[in-house]
Amino acid sequence: DNSVVVSFNANGGSTSTISKTVNYKAAYGELPTPTRSGYKFDGWYTSATGGTVVSSTTIVTNSSAHTLYAHWSDIEAPVCTFGSFDKESLTLGETTNIKLTCTDNVGVITTSLTSNSFTISNSNAISISNITSASITNGVEYTITVTGGSVTGDSTISLNAGSVKDAAGNGNAAITSASMSTVADQAPPEISFSPNGSSTYSRSQ
Repeated sequence: DNSVVVSFNANGGSTSTISKTVNYKAAYGELPTPTRSGYKFDGWYTSATGGTVVSSTTIVTNSSAHTLYAHWSDIEAPVCTFGSFDKESLTLGETTNIKLTCTDNVGVITTSLTSNSFTISNSNAISISNITSASITNGVEYTITVTGGSVTGDSTISLNAGSVKDAAGNGNAAITSASMSTVADQAPPEISFSPNGSSTYSRSQ
């Protein structure tokens, strides 16, 4: 009897076909296509890691029952979300924080960001003065400190695409925060006169 039982190990995924009978020294024939969320199926192999790829036209050279293992490539990019600003508006030099949370199915490897990782819609209204990070489950939480500028107006912060990556090199999609308002000092100078006729100029803070 040339019949050989071949089992299929989805290796983290799922497959509706767990085994099939093939003939020794004949082609494997049709093979199942497993699925796994966030991953691309790379084919069936003779080992869970490494091994030799097996396709429908591969000739069966193992006369004993054996197992084929699915191999996968991670294709799921990190997902990032902004929280809310701790303050609704800022004055010149005043600071506030906003959280940026990034998670991934296999974890985030980007543990630090710089101001170049972001785009500010109105850089005269706010600026990024500090960024810290802390590890969380399957990801990283960044704390971004924003400082109010010299121009009154609204501004947003956008995380640039590809700034946060996972181990497979997949990068995040660009996202934008809620709007932050800056109220600059717009009061006119105050002029006061002394009894001797000299004048003094001052601005409100």
